[in-house]
Amino acid sequence: MIKHSDITVAVCTFNGAQRITPCLVALNQQGVNFSVLVVDDGSTDATVATIRQTLEQLNLRCQILELPENVGIWMARQAAIDACQTEIIAFIDDDCRPTAGWSKELLSAWQAAKDST
Repeated sequence: MIKHSDITVAVCTFNGAQRITPCLVALNQQGVNFSVLVVDDGSTDATVATIRQTLEQLNLRCQILELPENVGIWMARQAAIDACQTEIIAFIDDDCRPTAGWSKELLSAWQAAKDST
């Protein structure tokens, strides 16, 4: 049985200082134990500082991976995959606001697919 602790939610961002906080707050409101990995794709604004400030106020297991330069979304996602230490990785964009129960639905769908094979 897969548990929420087996999931990493990866958020790739570039110059997302104005978008990232609501995303992290929505992830925090899921109320489950998953990891969050934010990949900063070489932002030139206050994205990383905003993430750190937001995380001080949340109870969220979150790692920040800072890329030294902007390499694009596909390479940022590959960096997230390379850094991921869980069985499952799910990607959302920095302007997404996952609804209540989103992670439970994700886990249920994954488990159903795994059970059918």
